[in-house]
Amino acid sequence: MRQHAVESGARSAESPRSTAQGAPATAGLILSLQQTAGNRALQPLLARQRSAPRNLVQRVVSPADEQTVVDHTRAGEFDAAIAFLDAQYQANNDLDYLRRGARVVAESGDYARAAHWYKYLFLAHGYASDAYQAALAWRAAGDERKVDVWFRVVRRGKWSKAVGTPDESEKTATTPASAAELAEAKRILARLDPGDVVVYPHVKSLEAHPHDFETGKRFKREERGARAGEHTIAGEWAYNAVHGNPQAAPGAASGKKWDDLTPAEKDARATLYKERYGFPDLRIDAVRADIEKTADSWKVTYARTPDARAAMQLHAGLTQGPGPAPVPFDTSAMYSISAGKGWAIFAMSAAGNVYATEHRVSRVHHTSPLAGGDVAGAGEISVSGGTMNGVTNKSGHYLPDKINLQQSLTQFARLGVDLANVHLEFHDADGSRVWWEGKAAAFVTDVANDAAFNTKKDRLLTARAIRRNAVAKSTTDDPNFWSA
Repeated sequence: MRQHAVESGARSAESPRSTAQGAPATAGLILSLQQTAGNRALQPLLARQRSAPRNLVQRVVSPADEQTVVDHTRAGEFDAAIAFLDAQYQANNDLDYLRRGARVVAESGDYARAAHWYKYLFLAHGYASDAYQAALAWRAAGDERKVDVWFRVVRRGKWSKAVGTPDESEKTATTPASAAELAEAKRILARLDPGDVVVYPHVKSLEAHPHDFETGKRFKREERGARAGEHTIAGEWAYNAVHGNPQAAPGAASGKKWDDLTPAEKDARATLYKERYGFPDLRIDAVRADIEKTADSWKVTYARTPDARAAMQLHAGLTQGPGPAPVPFDTSAMYSISAGKGWAIFAMSAAGNVYATEHRVSRVHHTSPLAGGDVAGAGEISVSGGTMNGVTNKSGHYLPDKINLQQSLTQFARLGVDLANVHLEFHDADGSRVWWEGKAAAFVTDVANDAAFNTKKDRLLTARAIRRNAVAKSTTDDPNFWSA
């Protein structure tokens, strides 16, 4: 049997207690949970639990009861162990019997169902340690996406459904995670392997995004893909291209649906799709086939294994590739949706590992190299035969700030990049404006001096405002150029 990743042994006697009086919250709860699979089936149990009198205390499962459970499980009598714990839970009203039941389910090898038990415990009672155990159970079940989901709950101290969904809800932890649990959650989400040292501590996470993580319709669902009636950021363009939404899809201004287009019109729309969304090397017929996929089939690739990340990692001299003979990195044939042809996207871990790849909307994003984990830097780079020509901090997922960009430049310099010859653009938080432009070496100097940085930024923005006004009014004599 696989080594169990979920908690073992009795919980500490120092667990929080409640002295409220009342009847047991849910009769036969453990037996009901034993038959439960999936989130929806948990809802009736949660509803009963939340409306019932709260008489739940925290105690250590008695040695005699523990021995009874151990005897059953050693004999393979998992149902008998569950039934015994169910009876003890009803008699003692003790949450530890529920947790011990979750461990029994895990010991039977059903790690996914054990994870649902811990999810129930967290949603009903708010102990972050139960969210931590849910993450470990999903790890044993081999579902890395849900491992991330529950480690994020541990770190944030909050679980939430996507805003606007029919079952929208939220649960905030009433008891925070321990220091060790929180440290492990941070390590996993930072994609730090054992032995890795944090070199760049200023990181950005997906859940810190001001909008898209909470809505759940972009970042939470990238790797999972779209379900019926949903669209990820990956699926939205294909859906619009097919259904002829003139506001969202280039080339769809006619409002025609894909099936109503002539072959020539399909080719024209596919060509715009190539140019706008980073498929410059695909043949038109391949692009058409990509567009015609259903939204349900679209999802972003996450590098979940060391081998997948190694293929994207940059080494000294801006070489790339695993093995003893990496090749000079070159972005000439690559494409980024923001910077265009000749650019790639990059993401850097807190340990200073830099990963670069071509950008493919709906397929490969800034989240891909670190599988949606935290980044110490992200943006775009232009490289010719191992020589860096340009760099930006543009990433709509992570919104890197000037410190993140500074950290990235520090690591690039360690990889042998001459920052004096690299053109840099620093974008504002939403990526709509360039706040600083010049050589990367000068940026490193300016970013250490807020006054110098802000002065250069203000001059750049003012000059561009004047130019915009001149274009709009065909004159530079307007004393109030901000009126444009």
